[in-house]
Amino acid sequence: SSTRLRAPAALAAHAGLPAWQLHAGTGAVTPANEHAEQRAFHSVTDVVFYNLPSELDQLRQAVALCTGMQRAYPLFADLDPQNSSVMPSRDEFKGLYSALRSLGQWNIPTAHARVCQELARRLNLSNQTVHFMLAVFEELQFIERDETMMRVAARPSKRDLSESIAYQARLHLAEAEQTCIYTSAKELEQWMRNIQVHTVS
Repeated sequence: SSTRLRAPAALAAHAGLPAWQLHAGTGAVTPANEHAEQRAFHSVTDVVFYNLPSELDQLRQAVALCTGMQRAYPLFADLDPQNSSVMPSRDEFKGLYSALRSLGQWNIPTAHARVCQELARRLNLSNQTVHFMLAVFEELQFIERDETMMRVAARPSKRDLSESIAYQARLHLAEAEQTCIYTSAKELEQWMRNIQVHTVS
């Protein structure tokens, strides 16, 4: 049997605790349950950071708004098992593009899953990574699709991978993961304290 992770707001409400949500686009923090509606976010002294942010600026914004924070408990649970910060190398992107050129085109409804699995096996990549790389290629118009077919673009423009929004998002996620998960608790605490000091000053 599988255990489903509970969303932070429901988890906090079950425990009688307030929960807030940071809106990445605006930087606004809004109550996520009724307990939070009765508290001011900046007055909270003990803060649990539940979700791994998709980029480090989100965490910076949240910490800057926690002016009353005295103790932080960073859990950084990832509710989406499809999330991955693994960034393929440029050589792996080149290898996939070369394999796609040899394929030419394929039928999406009948062959897409099989093609992705075969590419993943041949290039020693995960299916998830291949899907991400295809999304980058499609965004940069190196490959194109219609209702039924996906194909390599006949005359793709020369564009750098870094021009892709999906590629940039993966870089931001990797940076957030490095700071939030792979630094020591002491280093992360100091990082948060530095943000608070600069916010106050």
